Formats: sequence, C-alpha cells, structure tokens
Amino acid sequence: MFSYLAVLAVALVPALAAPLDGFVARQTPAGTTLHPNGDLTRCLSAATSVVAGEPGARITIDACDGASPQTWVINNGETTVKYTGANSCVTAGGLSDGARLYLEACIPDQVTQTFYYTNDLRIAVENQGLCVDLPSGDKTPGNALQVWTCTDNNTNQIWST
Repeated sequence: MFSYLAVLAVALVPALAAPLDGFVARQTPAGTTLHPNGDLTRCLSAATSVVAGEPGARITIDACDGASPQTWVINNGETTVKYTGANSCVTAGGLSDGARLYLEACIPDQVTQTFYYTNDLRIAVENQGLCVDLPSGDKTPGNALQVWTCTDNNTNQIWST
C-alpha cells in the first residue's frame, strides 16, 4: 500500500505543479493612471521640475489630464511603480513616516523602490509597514505624496487604477 501511495504521489506532484510554471503576476497596462481612493479626477503625478536640494521630481497629486507624467506601470504583488516615459521609478525618500516620494532612476532590488500593490489597493513599501499616502487626504493639485504607516481602511492610502 505504501509503495502504491509513493508512486501515486510521484505521479501527481508534477501534474499539480505544472500550471504554476507559467504563472506571472497580473500587470496593469502600460500607461495606467493611479487615482486616490477611486477619485477619477485626480492622479498620481510626477512634478515637471525638480526642487533644489531634492533627489528627483516630487510625486504629487494632480488633476488628471492624460499626460505622460501621470502614466505608470504597476503590477499586483511585488512591483516597482515605473514611470511610463523613462527608466524612472517612484522612490521613497526614506523609510519613516512623512518621507516624501520622488521619481529617480530605477535600480534593481532598491528597497525604497520595491513596493507591493495589495489586494485592498494600497501601495506598500515592501516589508517596511509603510504605504503611499496622500497627506491629510488633501487632493489639492501639487500636494506632495509621502509614505506613512499602513493602516487598514485609511482612504488616504487607497490607489485604484
């Protein structure tokens, strides 16, 4: 009986694992816009200029206009948030509450550029407990985004595509 079960297990394990071989995380289409808490009139945007003393263009909230500084490539699960127009990624300026977000050259495995797009639509800095956050929920154009401790049901941290 034991040998029969061993043969059966050897035969079934590859069959059960086979569908996972080609598994790829679902990717949003290139040129996707990210909206705060489902507000389709506002978009995550890259500022068009760099403020002196800052590492790159700030990531802000702005009125959606379909322009390229508002289009991103983001996957469900582990991901970078990559600007569609260049090899630039959203980067946390630090790993503490209130750190601003910037657009900088993509660097593989860079902790501050590795995010996780969650099933509840939060963009979390992977394994850091921090989420992309709209400060005070203020949707005024030009408001700079930050990372903040991830909190369930915090509408300032929900980003829909």
